[in-house]
Formats: sequence, structure tokens, C-alpha cells
Amino acid sequence: MLTNDTIFYLLDANLDILAAIDLYQSAIFTRRYQEAGDFELYIPASQEMFDLLQATSFVARADDTTCCGILEKLTIEQSAENGDFLIASGPDLSALLDRRIVWRQTTYSGGAEKIIRNLVQQAFIEPEIVARTVSNFGLAAEIGIAQKLRVQYTGDYVGESIAAICKTIKCGYRVNLDMLQKKFIFELYQGVDRSYNQNTNPYVVFSSNFENLLASTYSQDNATSKNVAQVAGEGQGNERIKVSVGTATGISRRETFVNAQQTSANGGELDLATYESVLRESGTQSLAEMIPTEEIEGEIVPNYNYTLGEDFFLGDIVEVVNDYGQQMSPRVTEVIENWATDGYTCIPTFGSDDE
Repeated sequence: MLTNDTIFYLLDANLDILAAIDLYQSAIFTRRYQEAGDFELYIPASQEMFDLLQATSFVARADDTTCCGILEKLTIEQSAENGDFLIASGPDLSALLDRRIVWRQTTYSGGAEKIIRNLVQQAFIEPEIVARTVSNFGLAAEIGIAQKLRVQYTGDYVGESIAAICKTIKCGYRVNLDMLQKKFIFELYQGVDRSYNQNTNPYVVFSSNFENLLASTYSQDNATSKNVAQVAGEGQGNERIKVSVGTATGISRRETFVNAQQTSANGGELDLATYESVLRESGTQSLAEMIPTEEIEGEIVPNYNYTLGEDFFLGDIVEVVNDYGQQMSPRVTEVIENWATDGYTCIPTFGSDDE
């Protein structure tokens, strides 16, 4: 067991600090660019610590509160050989978004960023139903995404809806913790290009030749990819309103069916052209989930050449080269950090920017 330099706060439901933890076997935090991450804190067991964790709602890294998890599971692990441990785990704060659904059927049209902000506003900050309000939930400043969409939701989880839009517009999202104001802050963000494809920012290159890539796993998967969607909306049988998305032809054409019957023109409230554009966006978002994937997962040498949080960040585009000639300019789509008795490790996943 060792006392760690990286400290974690245990917070109650009001975001008050219950304790600061620096004695643990390991602390693993996984952050993802376009979906919720998760954490696991492995702590020596005692009755005092067990009682403390039962009163804990959130676990936050003291020096970086973008690294904050929701304590949803507590396990006692007993071993005559290794001793007793408490395992505290759960998702990160982005999972709060899936505690809300789009309560009533809503059609949004306009800028993608404003649509996402409206989803959060109407679910947490100024909902019609007062009981849905979270008084300490806020929005970060806009970042100026211009892409426009037309979408419709009926009972969809807010987090899943935001994730689908973000994959379409290649943007990341997260819920941060503001310790000073004791608030949750929803934020959209976009990574910086640090690859060889630009000349503005310093390059970040991971390669065994640079002695900063300890191990890597490269994978390419086309098995479940689709590139054309037939989207069927309201109506029955052959009378259903249908549109298609995608232009692939011949042997390379891979089709899928998207059932969008939950969408509606609301008895003519939306004209046919507008409703069809809603269906097309539903198809576009579905295809974004079914593209060919290419990624490299690598264990990097921590703080050698490049330091996470200083030289590169989750969501950035970097350069990665393995020993078999695969050279990519991928996005950092996931980062697993582990503070443990044998030191600190950082394992990023570098995924295709089309993901």
C-alpha cells in the first residue's frame, strides 16, 4: 500500500467535501470524448471508510475536477491472503444526462449546438415540471458550432440524444464539476489538431521510434458497417412515410432499416418536406453509429515527451505510428488513467475521426 500524490475528494450530494483520500491500492478513471466515462477506486477496508463511502455521492480528483465520478456501486472484497478492500465505482458526471428523458415530443431545427443546449436547458435548468429542476446545473459558454440539424425526440434519453448529435458533428461533451460554486456545468468542446496534417500547433507523435509508445493494438473492423439507410416514419404498411440516406452503389452498398415510427408530423403541424428532413437526420445519426472502425489502443510512457493535460488532451487529433507501417492521424477518443501502487499508467485509445 502506498500514500499517493494524487488525491481524490469524497463529496456528498450537496458537493461538500467529506474526506480527502490519498491511501488506495488503485484509482482508475476512464474519460471518453462522446459518451460517459467511469471510475473505480480500490481502497483498504475499514468500518470508518465503509460508513464514509455510504455517505458519498461523488468522487473527484482534487487537482482536476473534470475527472469526477458518481458513486453508484460499493463492493466489499475480503481475502485472507490480500486483506479486505472496498471498491467504489460508477460512471462519470456525463451519466447525469441520462437521468432525464425528452419529456414531450419535441422537434428542434437550427444550429446543432443550440439544439444540444436546449435539450439540457429543458431537462435540468428550466423544465416545465418543477420537480425535474436541478438548481445547481449550468451551461458553459457556447463554442460556435455552426452546423444545422432538424431532429425530433419522443421519450429519448437526453444523454443518448446529445451523444448522437456529437458523433454527427465530431464534437465532444462532458459535465464538469465547479467546486467553488458547487455546480455541475455542461460543456461542449472540440479537440485541437496536433497531427502532421497541420502547421499551426506543435505536433504530438506517438511511436516506438520515439520511445513513447510502450505497446499498441491496431484494429480495423468493417463487419457491421452500413452506408445506406431506409428510414420509415409514421403511417402503416405501404403508407408509411419513408426516406433514404446514403448514396453508395453496387457491391459496396450496405443497407439498413431505421424504424422512426416514434417521430410524427403531428397531424400536419410539420409539412411533408420538414418531416422528411427530420427522418433523414434520424438516418444520418443511425449511420454514424455503423461506420467502419479503425483504431489504435496504446500504452504510452507517462510524462515522457508529452503529458496528458498539458501537451495533449482528450479529443485532440494526434499522429500515431506502429511498427507495421500503420500511420494514422486519429482522435484521442478515450483515456484510461490508473494511479496504483506500482505507479501511474496512461492508456489512450486513438480512434478514426469519422467515429
